[in-house]
Order: sequence, then C-alpha cells, then structure tokens
Amino acid sequence: MYEKVKKALRVTTAAFDNEIKDIVTAAIADLRLSGVNVPGNFERNPKDSLLVRAVIAYAKAHFGDNENSEKFLASYESMRRKIYLAGDYRVG
Repeated sequence: MYEKVKKALRVTTAAFDNEIKDIVTAAIADLRLSGVNVPGNFERNPKDSLLVRAVIAYAKAHFGDNENSEKFLASYESMRRKIYLAGDYRVG
C-alpha cells in the first residue's frame, strides 16, 4: 500500500518514507474506527480498489503543505461513508 500511496503523491525520494508510512497507517486506522472492515493484510497486499482510493485521498489530504487538502479530505470522508454504507464492508 505504501508504494501505491508514494506514487500517487508523486514522491520520488526516500526522505518522506516514514511520514508516508505513518499516514497510510493512520488512514487504515481511521477506516477501521469508522466501522469499515479493512482486511488484516491490506497494507501489504492492497487488492480492493475502493479502499486503495480512500487511503490515497486521505494521504493527499494529510501530506505536506497542500492547498487542496480540504478538497481531498472531503473526498476521503465521502468515500469512507459510502464504503461503510456498502454492507459488504461493515464490521460485524
């Protein structure tokens, strides 16, 4: 998942690796706290396109000094809601 996010952020240096990894971890934690069933191996083996796009939107909202961060945060929150409302993604 980390490599997909790094590529989406258009980062080519290793200087931000730890920050990006933390953001990915936070995005997955936020999805889980919201009741979304994120598979345990998702971070190592991201196959679900909806979850991947949500994590990327979260990362774009939280990485660096981005003038569009509010737009990406709104996009993430919208995706998170829609994913949760899709019954297949709910915990329990």
